[in-house]
Amino acid sequence: MVLIAAGLDKTFSKFLVPKLDFLKHLQGSSLKKFILILLIIFTNISIACTGFGVVTESGTLTGRNRDYYYQPQRFELMMPIQQFNNWYENNYNHNNKFYALTSKNNVSMGINQNGLTIIEEDSPLTKYAKKQRRFQQPENGTAEGMIKYGILQNFNTIDEIVPYLSKIFSVADPQFYQISDGKKLLTVEVAYGQNNADKIRKFTYKIYSNKNDYFAHTNHYLSSEFSSLNDLRSDEDFFLTSNSRLQKITDHLTHAKVKNMSAAANWLMDTYSDVAGKNSKITCMNSSLFRSDLQGVKSVNLNIGNDKIFGTVSSMIISNNGDLNHSYIYLIMLDSITTDKNNRQVIKYRKLQTTISKLFSEPHPKFTEHAFLRTPVVNGVCS
Repeated sequence: MVLIAAGLDKTFSKFLVPKLDFLKHLQGSSLKKFILILLIIFTNISIACTGFGVVTESGTLTGRNRDYYYQPQRFELMMPIQQFNNWYENNYNHNNKFYALTSKNNVSMGINQNGLTIIEEDSPLTKYAKKQRRFQQPENGTAEGMIKYGILQNFNTIDEIVPYLSKIFSVADPQFYQISDGKKLLTVEVAYGQNNADKIRKFTYKIYSNKNDYFAHTNHYLSSEFSSLNDLRSDEDFFLTSNSRLQKITDHLTHAKVKNMSAAANWLMDTYSDVAGKNSKITCMNSSLFRSDLQGVKSVNLNIGNDKIFGTVSSMIISNNGDLNHSYIYLIMLDSITTDKNNRQVIKYRKLQTTISKLFSEPHPKFTEHAFLRTPVVNGVCS
């Protein structure tokens, strides 16, 4: 454990966490706990994703399809960490606990005990992303996993976050961050650095609070200030599928007469797509909102994991009206995908649907098992 801590201290003092001198004072369980958090942050890697939010008559509705490698994932209760108190020097002292969807110790999305929710989507993948620091968080900046942890632990509402937007996102990992409470939505786009030495990240944000206001986001910049950054993408198909998913979720948001949790669950399970990419006849499996391209294999088991192919592995929807006894979480987590004799995909998953108050008051979340069929590609069309 000492060797691990030493290695992490060197890595994170340079790349992730400013002022980690206190690390040397931690001992025993406190040191182990902090190392776990660092691992959560360090391994925060995600693939694509589709997010949305809408202000309804009764509150807000927020959702995200998580697209990742077919690997084990957990939905677990995260406790406040003393070292993260007073995040960005706030004085709220909330010390919130929160539930988070995790994979390989990666906090992907979560909701805290007061209903504050955060999701995110990846920025466009560039061929320079791993080699040039301008496409990462600044040297003294903050990785996306730490941002999620810090926000969920320290804030209860969007109004509380607003005074700290500059402190949080001017040094953030360049991604797209979406936050909601029972009344408002906050969407943030963080740009790449100007060069490798740039210590500040520019960002734009919008707050939505009027009935029927909404956002939809996939994996390219939408603000006019940053739209030119989309030209740095390394894969043309990636942009085509990102745009296709953006159009699909926007259509659902604007055309649906009913905007509640059940309707949103159907949106995120939308498997239809007729978009064909330049290099693949099965791009529709990647451009639908629910993605499940097995790339030639007959099955995947998320309990075992596969680090070569990916698709939609989970979906979370939060319906929040400010009353946690009547606000709900809907979560599905895939378990496996197999192919039957008719070449249809048999997709098995667990589903959780409960109030936010019960989520935090009961010993463990109660999931039920479900399955559905997805038809194979026919002339480039999925359904």
